[in-house]
Amino acid sequence: MNKRTKHIPLSIEDAFCKKTLLVSGVSGFLGKVWLSMFLQHVDEFEHLYLIVRSKGGQSARDRFVQMVHSSFAFEPWFENASFEKLQHIINHKITVLEGDLSKENFGLSAFQIQEIQKKLDIMVNISGLVDFRASLEDSYNVNVKGTLHAADFISSCDHAKLIHVSTCYVAGETEGAIVEKIEDETPRNLDFTPQKEMKWIEYAIEKTKETYFGKEKTQEMNNFLRQRNEQKGKTQNIKQFQRTLDQLRGKEIKQELVRIGSERAQSLGFPNTYTYTKALAEKILKNEYAHIDYSIVRPSIVESSAKYPFPGWNEGFNTSGPIVYLVKGWFRYFPAEEDHPFDVIPVDIVAKGLTIVTAAKLIDKAAPVYHISTSFLNPFTIGDACQLSSDYYENFYRSTGKTFLERYGRH
Repeated sequence: MNKRTKHIPLSIEDAFCKKTLLVSGVSGFLGKVWLSMFLQHVDEFEHLYLIVRSKGGQSARDRFVQMVHSSFAFEPWFENASFEKLQHIINHKITVLEGDLSKENFGLSAFQIQEIQKKLDIMVNISGLVDFRASLEDSYNVNVKGTLHAADFISSCDHAKLIHVSTCYVAGETEGAIVEKIEDETPRNLDFTPQKEMKWIEYAIEKTKETYFGKEKTQEMNNFLRQRNEQKGKTQNIKQFQRTLDQLRGKEIKQELVRIGSERAQSLGFPNTYTYTKALAEKILKNEYAHIDYSIVRPSIVESSAKYPFPGWNEGFNTSGPIVYLVKGWFRYFPAEEDHPFDVIPVDIVAKGLTIVTAAKLIDKAAPVYHISTSFLNPFTIGDACQLSSDYYENFYRSTGKTFLERYGRH
Protein backbone atom coordinates (compact mmCIF):
# COMPACT_ATOMS: atom_id res chain seq x y z
CA MET A 1 0.00 0.00 0.00
CA ASN A 2 1.40 3.36 -1.09
CA LYS A 3 -0.35 6.69 -0.57
CA ARG A 4 -0.18 8.68 -3.79
CA THR A 5 -1.46 12.24 -3.52
CA LYS A 6 -0.17 13.37 -6.90
CA HIS A 7 -2.75 13.21 -9.67
CA ILE A 8 -1.49 12.57 -13.19
CA PRO A 9 -3.36 14.17 -16.11
CA LEU A 10 -4.20 11.21 -18.30
CA SER A 11 -6.25 10.78 -21.45
CA ILE A 12 -6.82 7.10 -22.23
CA GLU A 13 -7.66 7.85 -25.88
CA ASP A 14 -4.55 10.01 -26.38
CA ALA A 15 -2.25 7.52 -24.63
CA PHE A 16 -3.30 4.65 -26.91
CA CYS A 17 -3.54 6.72 -30.10
CA LYS A 18 -1.49 5.10 -32.91
CA LYS A 19 -0.05 2.57 -30.45
CA THR A 20 0.57 -1.12 -31.15
CA LEU A 21 -0.11 -3.63 -28.36
CA LEU A 22 0.75 -7.28 -27.83
CA VAL A 23 -1.59 -8.99 -25.36
CA SER A 24 -1.53 -12.47 -23.83
CA GLY A 25 -4.23 -14.15 -21.77
CA VAL A 26 -7.26 -12.69 -23.58
CA SER A 27 -9.12 -16.01 -23.40
CA GLY A 28 -9.12 -15.93 -19.60
CA PHE A 29 -11.67 -14.41 -17.22
CA LEU A 30 -9.90 -11.07 -16.77
CA GLY A 31 -8.52 -11.04 -20.32
CA LYS A 32 -11.96 -11.21 -21.94
CA VAL A 33 -13.32 -8.29 -19.95
CA TRP A 34 -10.18 -6.21 -20.49
CA LEU A 35 -10.23 -6.80 -24.25
CA SER A 36 -13.95 -6.05 -24.56
CA MET A 37 -13.68 -2.84 -22.52
CA PHE A 38 -10.61 -1.75 -24.46
CA LEU A 39 -12.28 -2.29 -27.84
CA GLN A 40 -15.41 -0.47 -26.71
CA HIS A 41 -13.67 2.60 -25.30
CA VAL A 42 -10.46 2.95 -27.35
CA ASP A 43 -10.84 3.66 -31.08
CA GLU A 44 -7.55 5.12 -32.28
CA PHE A 45 -5.10 2.35 -31.42
CA GLU A 46 -2.88 1.27 -34.29
CA HIS A 47 -2.98 -2.53 -33.93
CA LEU A 48 -3.63 -5.34 -31.46
CA TYR A 49 -1.61 -8.56 -31.58
CA LEU A 50 -3.25 -11.26 -29.47
CA ILE A 51 -1.38 -14.40 -28.41
CA VAL A 52 -3.81 -17.32 -28.28
CA ARG A 53 -3.04 -21.04 -28.01
CA SER A 54 -4.64 -23.55 -30.33
CA LYS A 55 -6.70 -26.08 -28.39
CA GLY A 56 -8.41 -29.38 -29.10
CA GLY A 57 -7.77 -29.20 -32.83
CA GLN A 58 -9.15 -25.65 -32.98
CA SER A 59 -6.83 -22.98 -34.35
CA ALA A 60 -6.01 -19.83 -32.39
CA ARG A 61 -8.00 -17.68 -34.83
CA ASP A 62 -11.06 -19.95 -34.63
CA ARG A 63 -10.87 -19.93 -30.81
CA PHE A 64 -10.75 -16.14 -30.79
CA VAL A 65 -13.68 -15.75 -33.19
CA GLN A 66 -15.76 -18.25 -31.21
CA MET A 67 -14.89 -16.48 -27.94
CA VAL A 68 -15.85 -13.05 -29.24
CA HIS A 69 -19.17 -14.30 -30.62
CA SER A 70 -20.15 -16.53 -27.69
CA SER A 71 -18.94 -14.83 -24.50
CA PHE A 72 -21.25 -12.39 -22.72
CA ALA A 73 -18.14 -10.32 -21.97
CA PHE A 74 -18.24 -8.94 -25.53
CA GLU A 75 -21.98 -8.22 -25.63
CA PRO A 76 -21.69 -4.47 -24.83
CA TRP A 77 -19.09 -4.01 -27.57
CA PHE A 78 -21.32 -5.73 -30.13
CA GLU A 79 -24.36 -3.70 -29.04
CA ASN A 80 -22.60 -0.34 -29.26
CA ALA A 81 -20.61 -0.74 -32.48
CA SER A 82 -21.86 -0.91 -36.04
CA PHE A 83 -21.42 -4.10 -38.03
CA GLU A 84 -18.97 -2.32 -40.36
CA LYS A 85 -16.84 -1.13 -37.43
CA LEU A 86 -16.78 -4.59 -35.84
CA GLN A 87 -15.73 -6.20 -39.12
CA HIS A 88 -13.05 -3.58 -39.70
CA ILE A 89 -11.52 -4.03 -36.25
CA ILE A 90 -11.63 -7.83 -36.25
CA ASN A 91 -10.28 -8.17 -39.80
CA HIS A 92 -7.83 -5.26 -40.02
CA LYS A 93 -6.82 -4.03 -36.56
CA ILE A 94 -6.50 -7.35 -34.70
CA THR A 95 -4.02 -10.10 -35.53
CA VAL A 96 -4.43 -13.39 -33.68
CA LEU A 97 -1.08 -15.12 -33.21
CA GLU A 98 -0.95 -18.85 -32.57
CA GLY A 99 1.53 -18.86 -29.72
CA ASP A 100 2.39 -20.11 -26.27
CA LEU A 101 4.10 -18.06 -23.55
CA SER A 102 5.86 -21.14 -22.18
CA LYS A 103 7.92 -21.24 -25.40
CA GLU A 104 10.80 -18.98 -26.37
CA ASN A 105 9.52 -16.04 -28.44
CA PHE A 106 6.08 -17.55 -27.78
CA GLY A 107 6.70 -20.08 -30.58
CA LEU A 108 6.24 -17.39 -33.25
CA SER A 109 7.90 -17.48 -36.66
CA ALA A 110 11.00 -15.40 -37.41
CA PHE A 111 8.92 -13.19 -39.71
CA GLN A 112 6.28 -12.55 -37.04
CA ILE A 113 8.93 -11.76 -34.42
CA GLN A 114 10.69 -9.26 -36.68
CA GLU A 115 7.43 -7.57 -37.70
CA ILE A 116 6.15 -7.17 -34.15
CA GLN A 117 9.39 -6.17 -32.43
CA LYS A 118 9.93 -3.23 -34.78
CA LYS A 119 6.63 -1.51 -34.12
CA LEU A 120 5.47 -2.81 -30.72
CA ASP A 121 4.83 -0.11 -28.09
CA ILE A 122 3.69 -2.21 -25.14
CA MET A 123 2.92 -5.79 -24.12
CA VAL A 124 0.18 -6.56 -21.60
CA ASN A 125 0.80 -9.98 -20.07
CA ILE A 126 -2.45 -11.17 -18.48
CA SER A 127 -1.54 -14.86 -18.80
CA GLY A 128 -1.25 -16.98 -15.70
CA LEU A 129 -2.10 -20.39 -14.32
CA VAL A 130 -4.51 -19.52 -11.49
CA ASP A 131 -4.68 -23.00 -10.00
CA PHE A 132 -3.76 -23.37 -6.34
CA ARG A 133 -3.24 -27.13 -6.75
CA ALA A 134 -1.43 -27.17 -10.09
CA SER A 135 1.71 -29.23 -10.49
CA LEU A 136 4.99 -27.42 -9.94
CA GLU A 137 5.93 -28.03 -13.58
CA ASP A 138 2.75 -26.49 -14.99
CA SER A 139 2.93 -23.45 -12.69
CA TYR A 140 6.62 -22.98 -13.45
CA ASN A 141 6.14 -23.18 -17.21
CA VAL A 142 3.28 -20.66 -17.34
CA ASN A 143 3.88 -18.28 -14.43
CA VAL A 144 7.68 -18.19 -14.37
CA LYS A 145 8.98 -19.17 -17.81
CA GLY A 146 6.08 -17.34 -19.46
CA THR A 147 7.13 -14.12 -17.71
CA LEU A 148 10.78 -14.80 -18.57
CA HIS A 149 9.92 -15.23 -22.25
CA ALA A 150 7.78 -12.06 -22.24
CA ALA A 151 10.66 -10.06 -20.72
CA ASP A 152 13.13 -11.54 -23.23
CA PHE A 153 10.82 -10.62 -26.09
CA ILE A 154 10.48 -7.03 -24.85
CA SER A 155 14.26 -6.83 -24.41
CA SER A 156 14.66 -7.47 -28.13
CA CYS A 157 12.10 -4.85 -29.19
CA ASP A 158 13.02 -1.39 -30.43
CA HIS A 159 11.14 0.56 -27.75
CA ALA A 160 8.43 -1.63 -26.19
CA LYS A 161 7.38 -1.64 -22.53
CA LEU A 162 5.80 -4.39 -20.40
CA ILE A 163 2.75 -4.57 -18.14
CA HIS A 164 2.75 -7.78 -16.10
CA VAL A 165 -0.31 -8.98 -14.17
CA SER A 166 0.60 -10.68 -10.91
CA THR A 167 -1.36 -11.03 -7.64
CA CYS A 168 -1.56 -9.25 -4.28
CA TYR A 169 -0.91 -12.60 -2.64
CA VAL A 170 2.78 -12.64 -3.54
CA ALA A 171 2.86 -11.14 -0.02
CA GLY A 172 2.17 -14.65 1.28
CA GLU A 173 1.82 -14.82 5.04
CA THR A 174 3.25 -11.32 5.59
CA GLU A 175 1.05 -9.36 8.00
CA GLY A 176 0.13 -5.69 8.09
CA ALA A 177 0.19 -3.11 5.30
CA ILE A 178 1.87 -4.41 2.15
CA VAL A 179 4.02 -1.89 0.29
CA GLU A 180 3.77 -1.66 -3.50
CA LYS A 181 7.25 -2.95 -4.23
CA ILE A 182 9.03 -6.22 -5.02
CA GLU A 183 10.53 -7.65 -1.86
CA ASP A 184 14.05 -9.08 -1.81
CA GLU A 185 13.18 -11.94 0.55
CA THR A 186 10.33 -14.38 1.02
CA PRO A 187 7.53 -13.73 3.55
CA ARG A 188 9.60 -15.72 6.07
CA ASN A 189 12.65 -13.52 5.40
CA LEU A 190 14.46 -16.30 3.55
CA ASP A 191 16.74 -15.91 0.55
CA PHE A 192 14.84 -15.76 -2.75
CA THR A 193 17.52 -15.61 -5.43
CA PRO A 194 15.80 -16.26 -8.80
CA GLN A 195 18.53 -18.33 -10.46
CA LYS A 196 18.94 -20.58 -7.42
CA GLU A 197 15.18 -21.03 -7.10
CA MET A 198 14.76 -21.82 -10.80
CA LYS A 199 17.55 -24.40 -10.63
CA TRP A 200 15.90 -25.99 -7.59
CA ILE A 201 12.55 -26.22 -9.39
CA GLU A 202 14.07 -27.67 -12.57
CA TYR A 203 16.05 -30.19 -10.54
CA ALA A 204 12.95 -31.22 -8.56
CA ILE A 205 10.99 -31.75 -11.79
CA GLU A 206 13.83 -33.72 -13.40
CA LYS A 207 14.40 -35.96 -10.35
CA THR A 208 10.66 -36.66 -9.98
CA LYS A 209 10.40 -37.80 -13.60
CA GLU A 210 13.60 -39.79 -13.29
CA THR A 211 12.16 -41.61 -10.25
CA TYR A 212 8.84 -42.45 -11.91
CA PHE A 213 10.51 -43.64 -15.11
CA GLY A 214 12.99 -45.68 -13.07
CA LYS A 215 12.96 -49.45 -12.73
CA GLU A 216 11.61 -49.59 -9.18
CA LYS A 217 8.60 -47.28 -9.71
CA THR A 218 7.84 -48.82 -13.09
CA GLN A 219 7.74 -52.29 -11.54
CA GLU A 220 5.55 -51.01 -8.70
CA MET A 221 3.04 -49.51 -11.17
CA ASN A 222 3.16 -52.67 -13.32
CA ASN A 223 2.26 -54.80 -10.32
CA PHE A 224 -0.55 -52.43 -9.33
CA LEU A 225 -2.10 -52.51 -12.82
CA ARG A 226 -1.84 -56.30 -13.11
CA GLN A 227 -3.50 -56.80 -9.73
CA ARG A 228 -6.26 -54.35 -10.64
CA ASN A 229 -6.86 -56.11 -13.97
CA GLU A 230 -7.04 -59.48 -12.22
CA GLN A 231 -9.55 -58.17 -9.66
CA LYS A 232 -11.74 -56.76 -12.43
CA GLY A 233 -11.28 -59.81 -14.68
CA LYS A 234 -9.91 -57.49 -17.34
CA THR A 235 -7.50 -58.47 -20.12
CA GLN A 236 -5.27 -55.97 -21.93
CA ASN A 237 -2.88 -56.52 -24.81
CA ILE A 238 0.65 -55.07 -24.62
CA LYS A 239 -0.28 -51.82 -26.35
CA GLN A 240 -3.32 -51.23 -24.13
CA PHE A 241 -1.35 -52.06 -20.99
CA GLN A 242 1.45 -49.66 -21.98
CA ARG A 243 -1.04 -46.88 -22.64
CA THR A 244 -2.62 -47.43 -19.21
CA LEU A 245 0.83 -47.49 -17.61
CA ASP A 246 1.76 -44.19 -19.29
CA GLN A 247 -1.48 -42.59 -18.06
CA LEU A 248 -0.88 -43.82 -14.51
CA ARG A 249 2.72 -42.60 -14.58
CA GLY A 250 1.63 -39.18 -15.79
CA LYS A 251 -0.98 -38.96 -13.05
CA GLU A 252 1.50 -40.04 -10.36
CA ILE A 253 4.13 -37.54 -11.54
CA LYS A 254 1.59 -34.73 -11.52
CA GLN A 255 0.38 -35.58 -8.00
CA GLU A 256 3.97 -35.74 -6.74
CA LEU A 257 4.79 -32.37 -8.32
CA VAL A 258 1.66 -30.88 -6.73
CA ARG A 259 2.93 -32.07 -3.35
CA ILE A 260 6.49 -30.83 -3.93
CA GLY A 261 5.30 -27.44 -5.15
CA SER A 262 2.91 -26.95 -2.22
CA GLU A 263 5.55 -27.94 0.34
CA ARG A 264 8.17 -25.67 -1.20
CA ALA A 265 5.75 -22.75 -1.33
CA GLN A 266 4.64 -23.16 2.27
CA SER A 267 8.22 -23.55 3.52
CA LEU A 268 8.97 -20.08 2.10
CA GLY A 269 5.79 -18.46 3.44
CA PHE A 270 3.51 -18.67 0.40
CA PRO A 271 0.09 -20.37 0.70
CA ASN A 272 0.31 -22.29 -2.58
CA THR A 273 2.29 -22.92 -5.77
CA TYR A 274 0.41 -20.17 -7.64
CA THR A 275 1.53 -17.34 -5.34
CA TYR A 276 5.02 -18.85 -5.05
CA THR A 277 5.60 -18.92 -8.82
CA LYS A 278 4.03 -15.48 -9.29
CA ALA A 279 6.38 -14.05 -6.63
CA LEU A 280 9.33 -15.73 -8.31
CA ALA A 281 8.35 -14.19 -11.66
CA GLU A 282 8.30 -10.72 -10.06
CA LYS A 283 11.72 -11.31 -8.52
CA ILE A 284 13.10 -12.35 -11.93
CA LEU A 285 11.86 -9.09 -13.44
CA LYS A 286 13.50 -7.08 -10.67
CA ASN A 287 16.85 -8.89 -10.69
CA GLU A 288 17.32 -9.87 -14.33
CA TYR A 289 15.37 -7.27 -16.34
CA ALA A 290 16.06 -3.89 -14.76
CA HIS A 291 16.99 -2.69 -18.27
CA ILE A 292 13.38 -2.94 -19.56
CA ASP A 293 10.56 -0.58 -18.66
CA TYR A 294 7.91 -2.61 -16.84
CA SER A 295 5.10 -2.17 -14.33
CA ILE A 296 3.41 -4.87 -12.28
CA VAL A 297 -0.33 -4.93 -11.56
CA ARG A 298 -1.40 -6.94 -8.51
CA PRO A 299 -5.15 -7.54 -8.19
CA SER A 300 -6.54 -9.37 -5.18
CA ILE A 301 -9.29 -12.00 -5.69
CA VAL A 302 -10.80 -11.20 -9.09
CA GLU A 303 -14.54 -11.59 -8.73
CA SER A 304 -17.84 -11.18 -10.59
CA SER A 305 -18.32 -7.89 -12.41
CA ALA A 306 -19.80 -4.77 -10.81
CA LYS A 307 -21.14 -3.26 -14.03
CA TYR A 308 -19.42 -4.58 -17.17
CA PRO A 309 -20.55 -6.50 -19.18
CA PHE A 310 -23.45 -6.54 -16.70
CA PRO A 311 -23.68 -6.72 -12.88
CA GLY A 312 -22.73 -10.15 -11.52
CA TRP A 313 -21.23 -11.62 -14.70
CA ASN A 314 -18.84 -14.46 -14.02
CA GLU A 315 -17.50 -17.60 -15.65
CA GLY A 316 -17.07 -20.87 -13.83
CA PHE A 317 -17.87 -21.89 -10.27
CA ASN A 318 -15.18 -20.21 -8.22
CA THR A 319 -14.34 -17.51 -5.64
CA SER A 320 -17.64 -16.47 -4.00
CA GLY A 321 -19.72 -18.82 -6.18
CA PRO A 322 -19.61 -21.72 -3.69
CA ILE A 323 -20.57 -19.40 -0.81
CA VAL A 324 -23.56 -18.00 -2.70
CA TYR A 325 -24.60 -21.52 -3.73
CA LEU A 326 -24.44 -22.84 -0.16
CA VAL A 327 -26.40 -19.87 1.23
CA LYS A 328 -29.09 -20.56 -1.36
CA GLY A 329 -29.94 -23.78 0.44
CA TRP A 330 -30.18 -24.57 4.14
CA PHE A 331 -26.46 -24.51 4.86
CA ARG A 332 -25.96 -22.65 8.12
CA TYR A 333 -22.26 -22.81 9.02
CA PHE A 334 -19.03 -21.97 7.16
CA PRO A 335 -15.58 -23.21 8.25
CA ALA A 336 -14.16 -19.67 8.46
CA GLU A 337 -13.80 -16.77 10.88
CA GLU A 338 -16.51 -14.16 10.36
CA ASP A 339 -14.11 -11.21 10.46
CA HIS A 340 -11.49 -12.71 8.14
CA PRO A 341 -10.78 -10.52 5.08
CA PHE A 342 -12.37 -11.64 1.84
CA ASP A 343 -10.56 -9.27 -0.49
CA VAL A 344 -12.57 -9.61 -3.66
CA ILE A 345 -12.40 -7.05 -6.47
CA PRO A 346 -14.83 -6.99 -9.43
CA VAL A 347 -13.25 -8.07 -12.70
CA ASP A 348 -14.33 -4.91 -14.55
CA ILE A 349 -12.66 -2.70 -11.93
CA VAL A 350 -9.45 -4.69 -12.37
CA ALA A 351 -9.75 -4.39 -16.17
CA LYS A 352 -10.28 -0.63 -15.87
CA GLY A 353 -7.29 -0.31 -13.54
CA LEU A 354 -5.14 -2.35 -15.90
CA THR A 355 -6.07 -0.06 -18.80
CA ILE A 356 -5.22 3.05 -16.75
CA VAL A 357 -1.83 1.65 -15.71
CA THR A 358 -1.07 0.68 -19.33
CA ALA A 359 -1.98 4.16 -20.54
CA ALA A 360 0.18 5.75 -17.81
CA LYS A 361 3.09 3.51 -18.80
CA LEU A 362 2.77 4.61 -22.43
CA ILE A 363 3.28 8.26 -21.41
CA ASP A 364 6.06 7.39 -18.92
CA LYS A 365 3.97 8.19 -15.83
CA ALA A 366 3.44 4.73 -14.31
CA ALA A 367 4.87 3.50 -11.02
CA PRO A 368 6.67 0.12 -10.87
CA VAL A 369 3.96 -1.71 -8.87
CA TYR A 370 0.22 -1.21 -8.36
CA HIS A 371 -2.22 -3.01 -6.05
CA ILE A 372 -5.84 -3.28 -7.17
CA SER A 373 -7.67 -4.33 -4.03
CA THR A 374 -10.02 -3.08 -1.32
CA SER A 375 -8.86 -4.36 2.07
CA PHE A 376 -7.11 -1.17 3.21
CA LEU A 377 -9.72 1.47 2.31
CA ASN A 378 -12.88 -0.62 2.06
CA PRO A 379 -12.45 -3.94 3.90
CA PHE A 380 -14.80 -6.80 3.09
CA THR A 381 -15.06 -9.95 5.21
CA ILE A 382 -16.31 -13.52 4.94
CA GLY A 383 -19.14 -12.48 7.27
CA ASP A 384 -20.10 -9.65 4.92
CA ALA A 385 -20.17 -12.02 1.94
CA CYS A 386 -22.37 -14.54 3.75
CA GLN A 387 -24.72 -11.87 5.07
CA LEU A 388 -25.18 -10.17 1.69
CA SER A 389 -25.78 -13.51 -0.03
CA SER A 390 -28.28 -14.50 2.66
CA ASP A 391 -30.08 -11.14 2.44
CA TYR A 392 -30.40 -11.48 -1.32
CA TYR A 393 -31.96 -14.93 -1.13
CA GLU A 394 -34.25 -13.92 1.72
CA ASN A 395 -35.65 -11.05 -0.37
CA PHE A 396 -35.81 -13.30 -3.41
CA TYR A 397 -37.82 -16.04 -1.64
CA ARG A 398 -40.08 -13.52 0.10
CA SER A 399 -41.23 -12.28 -3.30
CA THR A 400 -41.10 -15.48 -5.37
CA GLY A 401 -41.39 -18.37 -2.88
CA LYS A 402 -43.96 -21.02 -3.77
CA THR A 403 -44.41 -22.42 -0.26
CA PHE A 404 -45.08 -20.87 3.14
CA LEU A 405 -41.65 -21.99 4.35
CA GLU A 406 -39.92 -20.37 1.36
CA ARG A 407 -41.79 -17.08 1.79
CA TYR A 408 -41.62 -16.74 5.58
CA GLY A 409 -38.89 -19.10 6.74
CA ARG A 410 -35.48 -17.93 7.91
CA HIS A 411 -33.01 -17.99 5.03
